[in-house]
Amino acid sequence: MAEKYHVGNEIKKELSAQGKSARWLANEICLTPQAVYDIFKKDDINTDRLIKIQRVLGRDFFMEYSQYVKNGGVVANEEDESVLQERFALLMPEDKLRVLKRETYEELIEEFVLTEHHKPLVIFTNDPYIKGTVERVVDRELKTGKIYYVDLIGMRKKGISDDATISQVLAMPHPIMHVGCNGGNESFSFMVKLAQETGKKVFAYCMEKNHLNNFTNNLEYYDRAIQLFSAWHEQIHFAFVDDERQTYRQTRQLFLANWGNDILSYIRAFIPILSKEENEKKIWEWLNNPQQLYGAYREYLDVKAADLPRLKDFSLMYMDDEVNIKQNGLRWNISLPVDQLTVQSNHNVLMKIVPLHLSTWIDIDCNGIRDYEDSPLH
Repeated sequence: MAEKYHVGNEIKKELSAQGKSARWLANEICLTPQAVYDIFKKDDINTDRLIKIQRVLGRDFFMEYSQYVKNGGVVANEEDESVLQERFALLMPEDKLRVLKRETYEELIEEFVLTEHHKPLVIFTNDPYIKGTVERVVDRELKTGKIYYVDLIGMRKKGISDDATISQVLAMPHPIMHVGCNGGNESFSFMVKLAQETGKKVFAYCMEKNHLNNFTNNLEYYDRAIQLFSAWHEQIHFAFVDDERQTYRQTRQLFLANWGNDILSYIRAFIPILSKEENEKKIWEWLNNPQQLYGAYREYLDVKAADLPRLKDFSLMYMDDEVNIKQNGLRWNISLPVDQLTVQSNHNVLMKIVPLHLSTWIDIDCNGIRDYEDSPLH
């Protein structure tokens, strides 16, 4: 028997292939994200609504269904299921600590709540105001039910065992559990057990920050989130949500810039190599698909980290927007969103941060790179 054409599934695949979220589609066609996820489950959709969707996505689902009928029920344009897996891997990679902006974090919450995942989710953040996001997205937008708060610290103080707490949670009608914990190994172990034994979605917040020390004539970077991620990422989903000032990113970038290992330095070092005729296509790939650039840069850090212990932590990070890339005619301008370097006093103490304008431009046409230059420092 031929497979039925499932239009909802095809819409979901198309969104994933274009790198767009359910929230984006909901905004485009004036629906809630929950309504869009409901569409994904349907094998038939209201005609007017489907017309709106195919206009937005630029794909003719009516024509595909017609071809499906003509071909005796065979799906004419079936996307690989791996596209969907790649979409979630970008939002929450298994082997990298993803650092998110708040808007991307909301997409992550939608994916976590509305799709099948059996591991808990821990959100590291340096933003004290981020905690209300899950409740707002779940209660007001997704409408998947109230969140039940599990005060793990309070229950342990009262002498209530973890097994008794899990039994209590199991009896609750709430599908989503927010665990209040201290971010230690015992708390994480409890979360894993809670998710496994109740089948509910479990998440928690950990207030974390990274910082620099510079008292030994060697700038040192500290990040507890990386240590916790390294120990638990096979059992728990992790992400770091930065604050509006991108403090987490700035600290990371300051450290890398001082050692000449930031992504802009990487680009500058490779432009002369890429200018050679045999490599002229690579710069096009980078400019038109920054994910390839980020992937190459992370591979570079992995290699460097093998020889430089100070870079070890950075091989575990996945930053989603390291550089700004803008095109103006034949000229492409590339700059870092965080453009500052540290300055040391004679006593090797970190005294202040001096703003510098770090960017580069490249002139490129169909024949390859014509010219390039670093901007002056201001």
